[in-house]
Formats: sequence, structure tokens, C-alpha cells
Amino acid sequence: MTLTVRLCGQAALLPEPPETAPWPKTLGPVRLLSGLETTGPKGMERWGRLDRYGRALATACARSLDNSPAPAPEDTGLFVSSLYSCLETNSRYDAELIEKGPARASPILFPYTLPGAAASEVAAWLELTGPYLVFPGGAASSLASLLGAAETIADERAAAMLVASADVLGVATAELISEQNIPAPAPPLAEAAAAAYLAAPDDALAGPIVRLEGALAGNPETPVALTAQIDEALGRAGLDESSVAQIAFIADAERAPALVRQSITTRFAHLAAVDWSWRLGRAGAPVGLLAALAVIQEGGPGLVIASERGRCAVLAIAHSSLWNPSRLEYAP
Repeated sequence: MTLTVRLCGQAALLPEPPETAPWPKTLGPVRLLSGLETTGPKGMERWGRLDRYGRALATACARSLDNSPAPAPEDTGLFVSSLYSCLETNSRYDAELIEKGPARASPILFPYTLPGAAASEVAAWLELTGPYLVFPGGAASSLASLLGAAETIADERAAAMLVASADVLGVATAELISEQNIPAPAPPLAEAAAAAYLAAPDDALAGPIVRLEGALAGNPETPVALTAQIDEALGRAGLDESSVAQIAFIADAERAPALVRQSITTRFAHLAAVDWSWRLGRAGAPVGLLAALAVIQEGGPGLVIASERGRCAVLAIAHSSLWNPSRLEYAP
């Protein structure tokens, strides 16, 4: 089935521009998203109760809708993916539980120790009455949520979908990463959030048409395997190699075998360069893939390739030259 949807609005919140320098070999301070403590989306009365994870999701979703020329219909759904979810909130609540005891631990924090609590708050605030799912973390979780949203629209189970991801990090996340003995070079910790607002194609609405296609399975360790996935994604999107204007690698790009890198560089020789280093720190592939929708440049289709631990997801994006310039925001 061909999955063609309209990208009506998108937003990505990053602590600073994506890095191009090698990642440091030691974990450093977490780079935070500014404004999440004091400044909330207009009209969100429960902002003061939300944890930082919920605030990041709410901000990304609100800005993606604000960037859209089309209002969200009543039967809009919400799909959310995250790598670390409410880990930091759980850590804060557990600390209070140990220090103060069950009777005095924060009743405000407690609801947000559930992975779907923040997402449900956002859905209720935006009055999203369509399908609702929270996807588990992983390299392909945002791709799964994007394709799932496109299928939902194609099957007319929803008129539009919000697809969002966020990771709000801190000491607990840093300790967890250290305990996992992640091999060097380790990326710097960074908070990030992103969202895309998708709707059915309608020529009456302004905005770009985006065809979302991808390959979820496969091992990218060999050029043959990755080539097959790229061929599948390009074929479904109706693109050929010469029409690809840019390629972004997400997550474990620096660990891609030399043969894979050489194969892609040779195949897309018409490109000035392949961006092997596009990443969002240890915010993870889920946020990175959605943010890639926001930074894919104007004027031509692109490929987004997300890889992690031997798995690979390929997304081919074909769009018109119409694009919203306020798609991306860097926090100071």
C-alpha cells in the first residue's frame, strides 16, 4: 500500500545545532531545553503540574500545529515514541519515596511515572479524539509511528495525526548510560523534542505533500542489505537515485562499516556530501528521525537512515518546494 500524507506542520526543539565534530569519549553535562520550566503553550492550564517530559511533548505538539495552515480536525490522533520516556520523573519520585516515605511522596509526580501519562495529558489538552498509541523506544520506533500514522489516515480511521517524540534527560539517565558501558565515543547528553502533524492529501490545503515510505527490517551491516532497503523505500516513494537531494544518517552513523559508507557515497555520487554525523546527542533515534523531517532542506527529496545495534530503518521523503520556514528552533 502506498502511504501518501500531507505534512501540514512540524517542529523540532534542540539545545543547539546538530554537531558535526566527533563525540567526546566521556559523558558531560546534560544540555537542557530552555523555557520548559516557566513558559508553556498558550491556554494549557495544567502546565504547572506537568513534568519536564510532558512539557517537552506539549511544546513540540503545540508548535507543530501552530506551524500548520490547517486547523486540527476533531478526530486527530496522537502517536508518541521515546527512548527514555519518564525515566527522570521516576527517579525523582523514587528519591522522594525513599526520603519521605509513601505517605509524603509527591502526589503530583506520581501520575507521570507512567510512560503514557504525559502523552494523555497532551491529547486531552489538544482535544485529540482519534487513535492514541505510545510506542516503545528503539531505532525504528518513530519510523513505526510515522508509518502507522500514515496507515491510520489511509484507512480513514483518522483525518489527521500528530506524531511526537521527546527525551528529557538528567542525572538518572547519565548514570544509566554509564552503567550500560556504552563503548566510546559516547555522545553528549542532550534533551530534545520533535513533532509532525500529518493529514490526508488535499489540494485545497496549502503545504507540502510528503510521501512516507520505509523499510523497517533488515541488517545494515552489508552494502547489499542496506541497498535492498534503500531500493524498496525509493521504489515505494516513486523516486530514483538522481532525484535524492540529501541523505541524513541518524543514531549509530559513525559506527557504520566502511563498506556501507563507501557503497552509499558511490551510489549517490551526485551529492556534494552525505551527512554521516547528523544527530541529537544521546536524545536517541526516535527524536532524531522526527527532527529530520523538520530539517530536510527545501527543493528536493531526501533519505533518512536510522541504524542501531545492527537494525536499520530507511525513510524516503518526497515533497514539493512549499515548506514552512519556522520548522526548527534551537534553545539558547
